[in-house]
Amino acid sequence: MVILDLAKEFRRRGHFPVAFSTKIGQIEKELKQACVPVVSNLDNIGDVPDIIHGQHHLEAMAAMTYFHNTPAVYVCHGWFPWMEKPPIFSNIKKYVAVGELTRENISNNCAVKREDVSIISNFVDLEKFSLKEKVNKIPVSAAIFGNSIGKNSTLVQFVAEACNRMGLKRLDLFGLRNGNPINNPQDVLPQYDIVFSAGRCAIEAMSVGSAVIVCDETGVAEMIRPENMTSMFGRFGSSSVSKERLNIDFLCGEIRKYDAAGVRQVAEWIRGKVDLRHAADRYEGVYREAIELSKAEARGDFLEKDQRFVDVGKYLASLASTIKGYEAESYRLNQLVEELQAKRT
Repeated sequence: MVILDLAKEFRRRGHFPVAFSTKIGQIEKELKQACVPVVSNLDNIGDVPDIIHGQHHLEAMAAMTYFHNTPAVYVCHGWFPWMEKPPIFSNIKKYVAVGELTRENISNNCAVKREDVSIISNFVDLEKFSLKEKVNKIPVSAAIFGNSIGKNSTLVQFVAEACNRMGLKRLDLFGLRNGNPINNPQDVLPQYDIVFSAGRCAIEAMSVGSAVIVCDETGVAEMIRPENMTSMFGRFGSSSVSKERLNIDFLCGEIRKYDAAGVRQVAEWIRGKVDLRHAADRYEGVYREAIELSKAEARGDFLEKDQRFVDVGKYLASLASTIKGYEAESYRLNQLVEELQAKRT
């Protein structure tokens, strides 16, 4: 969704973005409707790009080694899952983080000074996510919104019980992992008084005028209110949640904090912080910096071509350890399944 929104905005500004992924999903249709080409094979890209905007390290490294003279900007969206780990490669001239925690991730994994990592927070297309006209005085409906939340998770069970205790009449679950993904959150979210979510999902919910209790499968934070909205900005994800708060009593306490006027104030505040067009301006600025740095290195003959091979070797080594770890975990799970099947027979 991040790439979809940025690509559409850059296309509107007269740029010619091309989206690349080794696996093409549902977003392809929307990108093509916006006249943005989508490719799964880098051979199909006719022109050498001016800049590479990398987001997950597998595709980013593939693009950077293929277009080995093109400068790149790498964007880190979190600590998890494994594909979010920021790589080290000589073509990466600038790193971007979506918040303080992801900036720490880049700084401590890539030997980059914190001040050299730009922060561009998650954003929302405010023309698409409109602020609803009315915020209910008393909450009666809630949604759990997140692609990584399983329908049988402890979080879902506790939220359901808390909503029941607090008299909420409706609770729905949305996301890939729970089998109910939605492609039009801008139309769905305004139906709910309270949304349990994190990250970009939380920002989308706040921007339409729903109260948000920040949470994911690992824990719970707080309801975003006028009293804490400034301190929580940029910390709507795993950096603020706590496993100790993942209990019914705490969730009931956060639901009690619902206040219609406060919800409206938060919505208006967040809409002033997360506009897509402002984020696109920032990204354009970072792209220009990366391109100028690349040109300066070329003029000064500072670019060590052999360093690319060193970087690729280190990257492949790190990738090998990740793959072997998953293979070991898969083997362990297969053994467990075989043992359970043997017991049943």
